[in-house]
Amino acid sequence: MKIPAGVSVLCAGIYGLSLVLVPAANINKADVPDNLNLGTSWVGGVVPGGTDVATWNNTVQVNTSSSPGGSLNWDGIQILDPAG
Repeated sequence: MKIPAGVSVLCAGIYGLSLVLVPAANINKADVPDNLNLGTSWVGGVVPGGTDVATWNNTVQVNTSSSPGGSLNWDGIQILDPAG
């Protein structure tokens, strides 16, 4: 049985998309006391995901403690130079 060329191209495309790696991003903690599972707790409004690194730096001046607020999945945590 011969596989139509269109099906082969489609399968190759799907396979190629499965090889795309999502690069990790450093997501900085905002200077707010909001729970860490909320977008408002992070600069840019995006909660770090499983491929991201949650980063505390000198953006955090006053609000130095936050609760998780729920389940979190990060690729890592960086504590660089918090001012608080």
